[in-house]
Amino acid sequence: MNEGATVVATSLLSICTLSFLLAESVEFLEPNVQRHVGVLPPSVCKQLIELGENCGFLVMELEESIDEDDNDPTKKIVPAQQIDIYDNASEPGVDDVAVIENEAIWNVIQPWIPRITEIVKKNRDEEEFIKYYPNEPEREPDLNWVFFRKYSPHSERNSLKVHHDTNMNTVNIELSDDYNGGGLFYVKPLASTGKVAGVYTNSHGYIDYVKRENTTEIVFPDLHTGDAIFYNYTVEHGVAPVESGTRVSAFLAFQIR
Repeated sequence: MNEGATVVATSLLSICTLSFLLAESVEFLEPNVQRHVGVLPPSVCKQLIELGENCGFLVMELEESIDEDDNDPTKKIVPAQQIDIYDNASEPGVDDVAVIENEAIWNVIQPWIPRITEIVKKNRDEEEFIKYYPNEPEREPDLNWVFFRKYSPHSERNSLKVHHDTNMNTVNIELSDDYNGGGLFYVKPLASTGKVAGVYTNSHGYIDYVKRENTTEIVFPDLHTGDAIFYNYTVEHGVAPVESGTRVSAFLAFQIR
């Protein structure tokens, strides 16, 4: 059996094993994921996508930790179609100086930032927040990074392995919904351990088999153009492969720790 077939067989075996566990009435926890309808008007989403297409979604070879595979040191970085828009100390240790990477797009989305920031302030885990800012319990959320990402069946990066973010809080906005399959999903942790099953985080091959359907442990939030979801760094999530059409989303990272 060749290496590719071995990965497929292993992933399918893991899925079958997980299905068996579910049949045994495994209990799951519900992570703190909040859906917010109509955060951006569809007309604004359309304008943002048009601006993005005009300036071009650069194919960037991003060194994402989720691409790393300890069992395969030769594994290549998967290029992504991405537009960086705003950066304010997104890298730890970098001076707190805001840089507008794409002024045209920033000018359109900036008026909506206070509304998005309020979502973070109302839904963040206050107990966890105070651990990092004990003397500033009312501190406004710090927006550190904004970027757009584009997924399509023709993109080399057409999915995203299950992972958790390193920033404290995230708002992910659906800029388009005219695609089939794919989309953002999150995974419920096991009640017995508080962690998601290893098949999701340890297998690179698993993501290729995820379909857009809710199960006992996987949830695809019902997102339409302009809707957003809020989650924090404890939530394991990923992007299933887009089967047709194009998915464009806006990622806003708050409190990069």
